[in-house]
Amino acid sequence: MDRRDVELHKNNLNGVDLRGANLSGANLHFGNMEGVNLEKANLRGADLMQAVLVNANLREADLADANLSLAYLFGADLRGAKNIEKAKLKSCQYDSETKWPKGFDPQRAGAQPPSPDFADLSGTENHDSSLNEAELEGIDLSMAHRRIDRQAAMLHKDNLRKVDLSGVDLSKSILNNADLRFANVARADLSFSNLIEANLRGADLGGADLRYVHFDRANLSGANLQDTNLSYAILVGANLNRTNLKSSDLRVANLEEAFLGKANLQEAVLNAAHLNRANLRGADLRSANLTKHDFGVPTYRASPPALSSAICVMQTCEGPT
Repeated sequence: MDRRDVELHKNNLNGVDLRGANLSGANLHFGNMEGVNLEKANLRGADLMQAVLVNANLREADLADANLSLAYLFGADLRGAKNIEKAKLKSCQYDSETKWPKGFDPQRAGAQPPSPDFADLSGTENHDSSLNEAELEGIDLSMAHRRIDRQAAMLHKDNLRKVDLSGVDLSKSILNNADLRFANVARADLSFSNLIEANLRGADLGGADLRYVHFDRANLSGANLQDTNLSYAILVGANLNRTNLKSSDLRVANLEEAFLGKANLQEAVLNAAHLNRANLRGADLRSANLTKHDFGVPTYRASPPALSSAICVMQTCEGPT
């Protein structure tokens, strides 16, 4: 299979069989590739930055010049991988179940081992654990994602409704499909985390660090995201209906196909943000900064967004003033 130079970034390739595939130069940035079979695949020059390669099979794959920076390699099998010494592995995450080529030192190559304070809940008996209305304020759960999917014993798909995670360090966590409705996540650090298809309806994320977070198809309707840092966040297809994004930093954020109906974007910073096919019906963009933004073909439908005092450079913003 020859897929050279293809655009597969942000795609869901979980469990896909790509044995022997030619993916040289492919864009797999942010790819969801849990359990993917890449045995003997050609990944020369491929961009796998921040890809989720949990339990992936990379045996004898050619990794020359591949970019695996910030990728998740928990439980991945890289035995016999070729040219791994030429790959970029800076800050990629791995655990004790990650298998490396014989004699290869991942830390020397820049990979990040599990934290000494790692919260390993795999092997616990409570596989359907519920933290409904649990009180976790002040607890440092960074790196608690060690193997969320493998045993379903952590936070993945968990019931975290009304949980108090205010101020908690959850950076680089995997919380895909988690139920965080009405949770208190104010001032928490969720940078570089994955919350794909998570339900955060009515949650309070005010002041949270959400840089580079994956919110693909997440439900953030009615949530409070005021004063959050969402720069470089991925919100493709996210539900942001009536979401409070006032004074939020959305620089270079990807909001393609996101629903922003009646969202509060007053004073938001949207420099170079991607809004292609986003639904902005009734959104409030007063005093927002939209310099160098990419609207593509925005969807207004019934009523256009309020754009009075918005700073719109590079493109013309239409709407009531």
